Amino acid sequence: MPDPRKRLVFVLLPLAAVATAAAEAPAAPQAYVDTRYVVAPHAAGGFTLERSSYDPDKRLAGASFLYRLKEQPDVVVNVYVYAAGRMAPDDALAGRAARALVPAMQVVNVGGCANATINLDVNATPAQSAAELSRQVMAHKGYSCHLSADAAGIAEHTVGVDVIPIHYQAPDWTSQ
Repeated sequence: MPDPRKRLVFVLLPLAAVATAAAEAPAAPQAYVDTRYVVAPHAAGGFTLERSSYDPDKRLAGASFLYRLKEQPDVVVNVYVYAAGRMAPDDALAGRAARALVPAMQVVNVGGCANATINLDVNATPAQSAAELSRQVMAHKGYSCHLSADAAGIAEHTVGVDVIPIHYQAPDWTSQ
C-alpha cells in the first residue's frame, strides 16, 4: 500500500506552484465600483413603481424608474440613477444632498385640512366602500394635517432643527 504522506505531497506541490504563479502575476485592475445594486421600492409615500428600465449595454447611462401617485394617477415621477463616479463634482454633491436632506425634511400642516371629508358612493358594495375609505384616509394622512401645532407635536421638534412657520390666508387656497 502506498504511503499516504507521499500522496499528500503530490497534491500540495501543484497547489503551491499555482499560488506562487498567482502571487507573481500582475493583478488585474479593479473597477472603482464593481457592482451597483439599485434597490427601488415597489411602493413608497403613496407612489407605486410602474416600470424600471436598464440596458446592460449602456450601463453608464444608469437605470430609470417610473413612479405614479396612487391617489392622483396623473402625477408621475421619473427617477434616474447614474454612476456617481462619472458625475461632475457639483452633480455628485447635489445627489448627496438629495439623498440626505429630502428624507430628513418634514412638512406639517395645521388648519382646515384636518377636517377631512370622506366621500363614499352609496351604491358601492361594502368591500368597495371599505377600500375607498381606506384609500381616502391614507391620502389625508399623507397630507400631514392637524387641528393645531400642539396636536402636530411641533414643540417636540425644536432641538437641532429650524422650524419655519409659513402662514397662509384663506384666499391663498381658493384654487385648490
